[in-house]
Amino acid sequence: SAANPEGEAVRKILEAAMKRQILFILDDPYGSAFFDSHGESEQQGPNKNECPKSENCPTCGCTRCKPACGLYTYQKDFELDSPFYVLLLHYRYWKATGRTEHFDENFAKALTSIYNLLRIEQYHKTKSDYFYKDLSGDFEEGIGLIWSFAIPSDDQAVGYNIPQNLMGVVVLRQASEIATTVLKNNKLAQDLKDLALEVENAIAEYGIVEDASGAKVYAYSVNGFKGEKAHNVLMDDANMPNLLWIPYLGYTGHDDIYTQTRRDILSEESDQNYFVGPAPKWFKGLGSRHTTTGLRPLHPGAECWGECIWPLGLIMEGMTATDPKDKVRIMKAILSSTAGQTVLHEGFLPSDPTHYNRDLFGWANALFSEWVFRQWAHPTLRNEGKNPQKNSQESPESSSNTTILKQSSAQKATNSLGKVSISVSVTVSEGHSYSEADANAQDALLALAASPSPSSSPSFLGLSASASAAAKGKHSKSRPAQAALDSNNDNNNNDNSDNDNDHDDDEDQQPLQRATSQLHARSHSQHSVKFSRNKK
Repeated sequence: SAANPEGEAVRKILEAAMKRQILFILDDPYGSAFFDSHGESEQQGPNKNECPKSENCPTCGCTRCKPACGLYTYQKDFELDSPFYVLLLHYRYWKATGRTEHFDENFAKALTSIYNLLRIEQYHKTKSDYFYKDLSGDFEEGIGLIWSFAIPSDDQAVGYNIPQNLMGVVVLRQASEIATTVLKNNKLAQDLKDLALEVENAIAEYGIVEDASGAKVYAYSVNGFKGEKAHNVLMDDANMPNLLWIPYLGYTGHDDIYTQTRRDILSEESDQNYFVGPAPKWFKGLGSRHTTTGLRPLHPGAECWGECIWPLGLIMEGMTATDPKDKVRIMKAILSSTAGQTVLHEGFLPSDPTHYNRDLFGWANALFSEWVFRQWAHPTLRNEGKNPQKNSQESPESSSNTTILKQSSAQKATNSLGKVSISVSVTVSEGHSYSEADANAQDALLALAASPSPSSSPSFLGLSASASAAAKGKHSKSRPAQAALDSNNDNNNNDNSDNDNDHDDDEDQQPLQRATSQLHARSHSQHSVKFSRNKK
């Protein structure tokens, strides 16, 4: 708008990107990453090595791959969560802004295309002509679950991935709401709702299993068989969707099962991807067997191979923790895992975070920024920039539990709370949802931070009391949140108290002076979308 030209510019860019994602889905619904142009060059779509020869690509050389790729396909390892992330972004954007312009004719076509594809992939072996690579293991079809070639880490799936199907339940119901309310397509809305229920029932029948103790938990993947042929994988992976993020996703219905699943996930004994470094200086956290190497051009050095803790896993553990003490503990661990840099990486060695992969991992940095906005920004922000058209007595429920913060309402608040000092300089873009739950969570965190630490606790990190000056310079135009903490380790107990992330401050850990000044994503949506050429 004229009163907020910067916010209007961001809106136009975001909506244009969202519409391009829809065009990519229409171009190739099986694609998981795309080029930005089409042509004969190896740097243009479609991918000459992973696509079959077609009218769109006479020089493509994959003789077994099918169906034909679209004009822009970069990677065709069908990953079920890829279209779900796009739909989730569109839904969240609608709820946060009230705008519906992005729900155009192309969106309606893409939504129908996605629905049809999901129905086909419930019967992958008999109804789908998709082929990318030979499959690992056998699985039963027609049981209600939706098949995917790849899991969120980009690795090949074995059977059905339960986190992807759980995400499908939530997103399909949201898409049904869009179809009813905006698209006025009641048949499509009912089809989407029916599919969501079918998948949910299948998860209850096949995706909830017993762990080693006999307790019911969510499996990470299943093959859909019963009896001796059943093969259920009990683990989790830091890449999302995963089992850890179920509360973040908004899926409810089996809270007791999630609680037990979470307990198993955050245990070295129960989860093959939960890593703990050696004492006395160590980290613990959820990681992934997926490893990307050779991406340290800015800071060449030792990398982590195989058993790496991922900041993505730590962040999601913190965001979904119910105990504020756990949130503080995990935040401290994250801030001391950057190898003296101001950005987060893909994964790091539990015993030495200087051994890491990727100089800059945008997904982790965007999610960290969201966590700072939602649970660590100063609570006085809750009343800053309220919509003047709203009745001040209006209940949170009557406005979707949100208060819209205007971009012009930049608030700098510095609080010295016991031995913890938090300095936040925030510019929140128009459309960012700030809920009462967020405010309450921040109150709890700040209250905990104000509590004096036990005198026996070692100093944790010597961080700058203020990072506002870091906002100036080459990142000043984006005006991201600035946050820095000067804190002491509180040595609090939790379910895994014997494995707390404790670190003395006399180690060679550089202060995270610009904790979020270089975390580039000021996300208007709650989710970063993985549709880009460089996946992860």
